[in-house]
Amino acid sequence: MKILYLEDNTSDYELLDLSLQKSNLEFTLDRAENKAQYQKALETHYDIIISDYNLQGFTGTDALKMLREKDQSIPFVVISGTVGEEQAVSLLHYGASDFLLKKNVKKLPIIIERVLRNKMIDDERRNFQKELINKNLILDSLFNSFEDMVFLKDTNGTYLKVNTAFSRFFGFTEKAILGMTDGNLFDKNIAEKAQETDEHVRNNKLSITYEILFTGTDGVSRILEVVKYPVLDGNEVTGVVGSSRDITERKMLEEKNAKSQYILNQAEQLTYSGSFQYDSEVDILSCSPHFVKMMGIPGNINKISLMKFLGLVYKDDHKIFNDEIDKVLDKKVTVTIDHRYIPNGSKQIRYGRTTISPDYSTGNASIFYGTIVDTTSDYENDMALLNIQELERSNIANELHDNLGQKMSASALFLDGLVSKYPEDTELTKVANMINTSLTQIRSLSNTLSLSSIKEMGLEDSLRQLQDQIPLSIEFELHYSVDESSISEFISTQTFRIIQEAINNIQKHSEAKRIEIDIAQAQSVITLKIRDNGKGFDINAGVRGNGIRNMEQRVKKCNGLIHIDSKINEGTFIDIKLPIK
Repeated sequence: MKILYLEDNTSDYELLDLSLQKSNLEFTLDRAENKAQYQKALETHYDIIISDYNLQGFTGTDALKMLREKDQSIPFVVISGTVGEEQAVSLLHYGASDFLLKKNVKKLPIIIERVLRNKMIDDERRNFQKELINKNLILDSLFNSFEDMVFLKDTNGTYLKVNTAFSRFFGFTEKAILGMTDGNLFDKNIAEKAQETDEHVRNNKLSITYEILFTGTDGVSRILEVVKYPVLDGNEVTGVVGSSRDITERKMLEEKNAKSQYILNQAEQLTYSGSFQYDSEVDILSCSPHFVKMMGIPGNINKISLMKFLGLVYKDDHKIFNDEIDKVLDKKVTVTIDHRYIPNGSKQIRYGRTTISPDYSTGNASIFYGTIVDTTSDYENDMALLNIQELERSNIANELHDNLGQKMSASALFLDGLVSKYPEDTELTKVANMINTSLTQIRSLSNTLSLSSIKEMGLEDSLRQLQDQIPLSIEFELHYSVDESSISEFISTQTFRIIQEAINNIQKHSEAKRIEIDIAQAQSVITLKIRDNGKGFDINAGVRGNGIRNMEQRVKKCNGLIHIDSKINEGTFIDIKLPIK
C-alpha cells in the first residue's frame, strides 16, 4: 500500500517508519514536510494519509479539509503528541478515520489495518447502494416503458409500485396509489375479483389471466385483460406482480372477424365454395372449414401444403393448373382456373373454379388468398345444353344432306339436262347456276354443322377442310403437331369448334388478309395459337361479341385457359391451352 505521512519532524517520521517496518504490512512511505509539499503530494493517489496535528503554518484539521476537497474516501489518520477533545470532535466532523497519540505509535499498524478494512466495507456499501440505485432506476425505466399498466403488490394486496400507464389509465397519481389496496381504489366487483385472483396466485404459486369490464369516471366502459404472477423468494411468495391491458379494440375486432367468418361460412355453404390463405415462405395453405369439407380432408386438419392441394387436382389438368400457380407466385397477378378435382378418399371427378390473388392489402409478397367454387352442377347443365346443341346441329346437317340436299341435287341434274337441250335459253342457265351455287352452300353448311368429318377423317384433316370455306383472298396457314390418338373425342370436337368459331369471327369482323393457326401438344396440354392481321379491336371496350363468348365458353367446358390480345390496326392473337382429356 502507498502511505503519505505529513510530518515536519524528521525524528518522528523515522520513528513511525521503523514502527511500520516491524509490522507485517507491505508498504511504501512518502513524506510531506509542509503545506506546499502536501498539496503536490495530493496529486498522487495514496491508500492512506497519516498526519501530525501540529504543523508549521497549518494544522491536521486544515490538512484533512484539503484532502476532503479532493477525495472523500481516502482514510486520514491523525497522530500527535496531544489532541484535545475539541480538536478530536473537529477532526471527526471533517471525516478523520482515527487519531493516535505519538506515544502509542506501536499501535499504528493495527489502526491502519482497521481503517483500511473499514474503508473496504464502506466502499462495498457505497457500491451496493449505487448498484441498488441503478437497479431501481432501471426498474423504474422498465416499468414506465411498458404501454401496459404494470403493478406490484405485497402479500396483503397493498400496492408497492405502479407505472405511469397504470396511473394515467385509472386517473390516480402514483403517490395516491402506493400503500392502498384494490378495495380503496375500485368498485366492489373489481376489488373482489382482484382480491380473489391475488389469493389464487399466492396460494397456488401460479400465474392467472382474466378479463374484466372497467368503467372510468368518463362513463366509458373498457375491457381489460389482467395477467398476474407470484413474486417468489426461493419457495416463498412475497408478493404479486402483474399487468393490465386495454383489449377493447381487440375484442371488437375479434367480434367483427367472428361475424365476417360466420358470413363467409354461410356464403361458402350456399355457393358450395371454400377459401384459403397461402404462405409461400412456409408452403402452408390455411383452409376454411368448407374448403376442408369440399376437398375431403379430415376435419381436424385445416392446414395443408400446396403440393397436397395440387394432388387433388385431376391429373390431366395438372400442367395447366401448375403453370397458372407459378404465374401467380412469380408475377404476383390474379388468375382464375377452371379445372377438375377429386376429393380426398373419393373416386368422383368434380369441377371447380379456383381464383388466387396476391395480398394486395398489405403488400406481403409471400401471402396469397384463394377461393374454389364447385361448378359441377353448372358444368353438367352446360354439358347437357351443349349436347342438345350438337344434336340439333347434327339433325339439321342430316336434314340438309339427306333431304334438301338430295332434292337440290336432283333438281341440279334435271336443270343441267335442260341447259344442254336448250343452250340458248339464258334464263334457264341462270336458274341452273343458282341451284348449283345453293347446293354447294348447303353441302358446306351441312359440313359445318356436322361433326362426322372429325370422326371419319380426324382433327387435322377436318381443320384443313375448313380452308375450303375461306375465300382465296385470305391467305391461310395451318401448323399442326398433335398426337391425335392421345386426345379425347370431346377435346377434339371442342378444338374443332373453337377454331371454326375463330375463323368465322375473323371473316365476319376483322377484314384480315392472313390467318395463321398453330396447334401443338406438350405432354398433357394442347396449345392453340390463332393470329390474324385484321383491324383488331379494343379488348377493354364494351361487351364482347358472340363469337368470342362462344370460344370462351367452350374453353371453360374443357377446363382450359384462353387469353386474347388485340390492337387496333394490328390484328388479334388468341392463345388457348386445353388438357388433352
